[in-house]
Amino acid sequence: MRCSEGLFLEIVFSQPDIVTGGSEIMRRIIDEATYKEIQFNLYDNPKFFKTAPLMAGAKSGLKKLKDSSLPFALISRRKDSKSAIAVLKYHGLWPKFFDVSNTFFVVEPADKNVKAQELGVTHFADDEFKILEKLANVKNKFLFDNLDAFENIHGYTRVESWKELIGYFMK
Repeated sequence: MRCSEGLFLEIVFSQPDIVTGGSEIMRRIIDEATYKEIQFNLYDNPKFFKTAPLMAGAKSGLKKLKDSSLPFALISRRKDSKSAIAVLKYHGLWPKFFDVSNTFFVVEPADKNVKAQELGVTHFADDEFKILEKLANVKNKFLFDNLDAFENIHGYTRVESWKELIGYFMK
């Protein structure tokens, strides 16, 4: 059955293996100060974001969604929306797939649920288990886990690629 209501997608960029789909893993193996420094460099340092390639299949997946006329949105916890938009522009995603009408910035993980509910989101994909746990008002939750890093993901559908994720949305 094809999705007919709002979708959410945040999984766009491929990060180095230590962080792809596993910030929970990072938090377990490094101290908080180092974690925050890595997070800053990944998400807010303009010199770094140009080195992070798009995940394989991201552009073609977004194109399929756009061509299907399914509504989709980006709900991000980026502290600096200007740098986030710069990343999207650099990779050719802004305004082709994302713009001010479908891109939203929030502060806390629980705020993603509030925004998702406001938008009528029915399907939500994220690479952080803790985010999906906060989405009480979203029916279909997808854990993007290309490293097979998570166990016991009851209640979520695990996906390993954009192709697999888009397959669920196009049913």
